[in-house]
Amino acid sequence: AVEASRTLLPLSLQHLRVIGAAHPRALTPIVPRLQGMMTSEVREVREHAFYLTLLGSAGTGAGVLRSKREGPAGSEVTREAAFGTLYSRTHTPWAFYYEVPKALRNLQVPLLLMQMRFDGKMGFFGGVVEEGETLENCLRREMREELNFDAGPSLTGFEYIVSHEVPGEKLRTHLFAKEVPAEELARVEQGAREAMHWGSECLGLIRVPLYVNDTDEGADATGLPNFLRGHFHQGVVEELVYLLAQKEILPMNKLEIATVGAGLTLRYLLPDHLMSSQAQPEKQS
Repeated sequence: AVEASRTLLPLSLQHLRVIGAAHPRALTPIVPRLQGMMTSEVREVREHAFYLTLLGSAGTGAGVLRSKREGPAGSEVTREAAFGTLYSRTHTPWAFYYEVPKALRNLQVPLLLMQMRFDGKMGFFGGVVEEGETLENCLRREMREELNFDAGPSLTGFEYIVSHEVPGEKLRTHLFAKEVPAEELARVEQGAREAMHWGSECLGLIRVPLYVNDTDEGADATGLPNFLRGHFHQGVVEELVYLLAQKEILPMNKLEIATVGAGLTLRYLLPDHLMSSQAQPEKQS
C-alpha cells in the first residue's frame, strides 16, 4: 500500500496539473490539502504540491524555485533564460500633490520596473539564451532590446537574485536586478520607447506599486496585494517576492500583508533564511 501511494499520488497530482493549467481557480478549494502535501517525504509529491498551491492561489502558472528544490538541478532542463529589472528605493510619487498633507508628499517608496509582455502577461525584461550566447550576454542583449538600457560590458551593479525551473518547458530562468537612483530610473522610462522591441515584445512599462495600505485587509488590500492578483508569466510572482525580500526592498510585515491579500502563503514562497533575516524592525527611510 505504501509503495502504491508513492507511485499513484505523484501520478494523480501530475494529472491535476494538466487540469489546473487550464482552470487554475478550480484548484482553490483544495489549496489547504495541497499545502499539507508539501511536507511529504516523496520529492515528486512536494514539487507537484508546491506548483499546484501557487497555481490555485493566484493562477500564475508558477515555476519551481530552486530554493524550494532539493539536490542538483533537474536533468530535464534543456534551455536557459536570463531576466533583469531595475529598482530604486527613493521614489516620491506624490511630491506634486499639493492638496495632500506634506508628510504624504515627502513620503518615499521603492520603485521597480516590469513590463507588459507580448502575450498579455506581466513579467521582467529578458528571454531565452541563444545558441553560442552566455547568460550574461543574453541579459545584456535583452535589456537593450526591451528596455533600451545599456547594461555595460561587465553588467556593473547587477546582482543575481534567484533561479527557477519550468519543468513542462524544460526551462531554467535566472533573475538579476540592479539598484539605481530615482533620477536614472526616470531617464530609463523616458528612453524605453526607443527600444528595438518596444511595441512588439514589450507592450509597455509597469511601475510595481510597492506599498500597502495598513488599514486595508484581505480582498480590500490596495497597492501590492492587488498587483499580485494579476496575470503573470510563469514564476514571476515568486521571483518578485523573493527579490523584495532578499534586497530588503520591503519589510516582512508588508510582504505578509501583500501575499495574504493576494491569496498566497509567504512561507511557501521564501526559503527559511530569508524569512528569518527579514523578521526584524522596519528600516526607516
